Amino acid sequence: MGFDAPIIFPPIYLPADNFASGTQIGNGAPFTMPKNGILKRLSINNATGVAAKVGAQWGLVLSPGGQKIYSINNGANTVSVINSATNAVIATIAVGATPTFGAITPDGKFLYVVNQGAGTVSVINLGTNAVVATIAVGTLPTHIAITPDGLYAYVPNFTSGTVSVITIATNTVTTTIIGLASAWGITASPDNLYMYVSLQVAAGTVSRIAIATNTVTGTFNVGVNPGAILITPDGLFIYTVNQGAGTVTVTDAGSLALIKTIVVGSLPLAITSASDSSKIYVSNNSSGTVSVISTATLTVVATLAILTGVYGTTLTPDGKFLYVSGGGATNLAVYDTLTNLRVGNALTGVAPYGLVSVPVAVAFVPGQSVINEIIPVNFTSTDLTPIELIAGTKLVIFTGIVGPIQWAVEFAGTA
Repeated sequence: MGFDAPIIFPPIYLPADNFASGTQIGNGAPFTMPKNGILKRLSINNATGVAAKVGAQWGLVLSPGGQKIYSINNGANTVSVINSATNAVIATIAVGATPTFGAITPDGKFLYVVNQGAGTVSVINLGTNAVVATIAVGTLPTHIAITPDGLYAYVPNFTSGTVSVITIATNTVTTTIIGLASAWGITASPDNLYMYVSLQVAAGTVSRIAIATNTVTGTFNVGVNPGAILITPDGLFIYTVNQGAGTVTVTDAGSLALIKTIVVGSLPLAITSASDSSKIYVSNNSSGTVSVISTATLTVVATLAILTGVYGTTLTPDGKFLYVSGGGATNLAVYDTLTNLRVGNALTGVAPYGLVSVPVAVAFVPGQSVINEIIPVNFTSTDLTPIELIAGTKLVIFTGIVGPIQWAVEFAGTA
């Protein structure tokens, strides 16, 4: 049995008959199964741990299979390749000056990284982790979007007021679309028909570009200084982040009519959609939070407290985990999207750090005595193989660290 409400410590707003949570210091037995049931899920949030060191992160890109996270490190001019199973950095790739965001081709073979300070795009072969091309675009490129058919990459250039169209087969700019003053964010419609480009001016607008002709075929108003933009995977709605207003504008993709303006945090920067289009995640740089928007109600249903300076966001393909990057010497964090509980921690300081990887084991202790079964659980793999437990079974969390830790479990009761 699932649940919709977020975990908040304290208090707890989830059904008592199939959910429990608490805090423990060190190892202990904080939870007793109240009845027979099947344990389904575990989330743990530790206050300490060892972090994987990366650069000052801005953009985050997830490989199509979900096995790797690519952290685009704005301060270090690098891309860190992170194993999402262990949250360890397994490679570091040098790119151009001041990289910001990136996109992976639909076949999963190449990562295109925007180098804002250099006015270029670095093309990385994901099989070899080598830069195989560097493409000159316009002045102050910001974001990038790749067409669903994998043929073209579109790069807005803020200062130039243009969008560079890169033909992926040749890694050359084959078209430059002009007349787009202060072009900033960009997203591709899933039907491969349109690109939507936000124009970051006070009277914010978004231009719709027909991919077949590279001409503007429509324009609609949004909020002050729009930035990142996305169209939901179902192709129905466009969400535009308004940096100057602290809002998100929701637009009907068919009619281009305004549906609603949603208040989020201060200086929202990045936006990510769940694959089923049910939730939208918005990082708020000045507030140090991520707003979780329900697309059913068009309201903020949860606010995740990160740290001031958050930038990029990305979701694993199954939607179970949200990765959040920070700029400068801030943080990289991973959240369980079912519980909104932070299950990976990064450390802050002079040098930026990445994701925490702490060994965890879960022991089930019938009658508080003999350990019946021990199951290794990775911090980013908290869905358990369903395990039947009898009433009175004790759940013990072994973390290998000194607490405190917060924990949450979900189970399906049977009797």
